Amino acid sequence: MFTIKLLENDALISYRITAGIARDMNSKLIGGKEKLRSDIINLVGVWVRSQPEMISIGLSYNDSTSLAGHFGLPYGTGRGAVEAIVSSIQSSTVVEIHKIDDKLRGGLIVKVQPTNYVNLMMMPEGHVRTKKGADLHWMHWLLEKGNTTIVMDYSYTPQGGSGRSRVGLMKSGGAWRVPPEFAGTAEDNFITRAFEGKERDLASLFNKIMIG
Repeated sequence: MFTIKLLENDALISYRITAGIARDMNSKLIGGKEKLRSDIINLVGVWVRSQPEMISIGLSYNDSTSLAGHFGLPYGTGRGAVEAIVSSIQSSTVVEIHKIDDKLRGGLIVKVQPTNYVNLMMMPEGHVRTKKGADLHWMHWLLEKGNTTIVMDYSYTPQGGSGRSRVGLMKSGGAWRVPPEFAGTAEDNFITRAFEGKERDLASLFNKIMIG
């Protein structure tokens, strides 16, 4: 008959088990951190591009009800504006990978987009100039003006072949604001909505690194 004795206490055994798990997890994190960062940044782009506002701005070629028409974006520039926005948000994304300790604490923190939107507010693509040289800061309107009336005595009229956008123009009468379905405030806009409820997607990417 064989007799097995454990001469170490439960706490030490538990510590060695968790320490071993932590070493394995950290090894996988170190090996997969660059791919994890790349995958997260790519996913940020997918989330932003899929927002209705970005889709509408990108429809500057043939949709007279698009935001590109409302904002008077020069014909064909909407898609470029979308890509500039996506690129700016991706560039602001910080992926922090924290070493797993012997109590299995640590992991992943993702920081996306300064809350003051300074990177987007300074983008030249976020402005458009009228024929008279006036500067129209449509990015500010979209991100922060909400349902506030922005232009008095003029309203947007969809009209193919007209205006800078060639899909519509402003005409005298009424008032104009960002269409309600796209209106955003500093606390609730297309960027904040792009990242709502995305924790599960990030956890999935993290778990792939841990399992792989």
